[in-house]
Amino acid sequence: MMSQRISVEDRAIARVWLFVRDGQVERTKFDRALKTVPGAVEQRAGVEERLRQLGVHVSEPALSATGGGSPADVGKTALAKSARVPTPLRTRRVKLAGPAVEAARAVLEYDKRYPRRTGRVLTAEEEVGLTTLLRAGRDSSEPLPKRYRKQLADGSEPALAFDAMVIHNVRLVYSTAKGFVPRIEPSGNAVEFEDLAQAGMVGLIRAIEMFDASRGNKFSTYATNWIRQSISREMDDTARMIRLPVHVMEQMRVIWAAIDRLQAKSQPAHSGAISEITGMEEEKVTRYLDYLRTPASLDLMVGDDESTQLHTFMPAPYEASPEYACLAWHDANELAVALDSLDKRSARILRLRSGLEGGVPRTLDDIGTIYGVTRERIRQLESKALKELREGPFGARLRPMLGNTHVVLDEESGFASDTPVSA
Repeated sequence: MMSQRISVEDRAIARVWLFVRDGQVERTKFDRALKTVPGAVEQRAGVEERLRQLGVHVSEPALSATGGGSPADVGKTALAKSARVPTPLRTRRVKLAGPAVEAARAVLEYDKRYPRRTGRVLTAEEEVGLTTLLRAGRDSSEPLPKRYRKQLADGSEPALAFDAMVIHNVRLVYSTAKGFVPRIEPSGNAVEFEDLAQAGMVGLIRAIEMFDASRGNKFSTYATNWIRQSISREMDDTARMIRLPVHVMEQMRVIWAAIDRLQAKSQPAHSGAISEITGMEEEKVTRYLDYLRTPASLDLMVGDDESTQLHTFMPAPYEASPEYACLAWHDANELAVALDSLDKRSARILRLRSGLEGGVPRTLDDIGTIYGVTRERIRQLESKALKELREGPFGARLRPMLGNTHVVLDEESGFASDTPVSA
């Protein structure tokens, strides 16, 4: 019964049913729905007759007061629209008894009887019906909110329809995720296939929430884009030990493709050749090629017999020397005296930005929230305060610190450390 071919009239009725409200559908929406089904326009009379048998009336557009209709008729029409009461959800089940919805309910019944046989590919008719059921009366063109499934009661028809859309498209997620496996290798760090599939499921759920069946698209075609986007974001966020911005990862994919193209021709993949293929500047390509390096662990065993750890060959940092601690402490004291020469607001902004207050450098947005102003205003105040310090009596002694670094005081040790300036 479920494998029976659906006629053109049934497909057209399923499309029109998405616009049915209170037992009627507007003529403009009726015509637009017919255009989405091949061959349905020629069977307009038959479709309209079938709808009349189902209790649905195709209404003509209401005449305006300037279009020939009398003001009294316009007033009656407006009064009727304003007094229209939304149909309760319990009675809407009967009015949604279209071919697509009946096919969707047949899917739900089949899944209930044979839970181990779920997962087959849905037909376009069943997808339209399940989308109509899970929306529970909402307009098909209205995007559903995120985490819409949590708003549905477990065991209700909308919840079951939502679950059916997910279960019957799991294979689509796995087939899409398999196409990303070869792309994991150039990044240097592999992402587990199960993690990619999990990210694809998130994209599938969002596709169900955003799908508009009235456009006449196949759901699998629409959902593939959401699944691919979700998997790509997952790879960009977790594939590397040091995360790179999304736009940088997109540029690196272009470079990877150029490297594969050169290697296929047995040509050296140096920065100049890659720059010619991609159209990027050679300096930019060189910088992105450095990002391809895989970070090495300090506990990595090295040597001929692999008996020594890598960190034993690394020199002690300069910051750990007694000389550095004395200089940093002296610089912090000099800066504290210089900040006292400024007004209280400017001095505190510099303390927050450098970490002298709280031990952690604060961003422009954080300080703007404290003072109730924009980050741009905080940046202006910071620049003005730094200029006053450079041109003041302490400028000669503070110029090395104000030029490249901020002094950050460590609350626990009492010593200071240098942190690069971030505007």
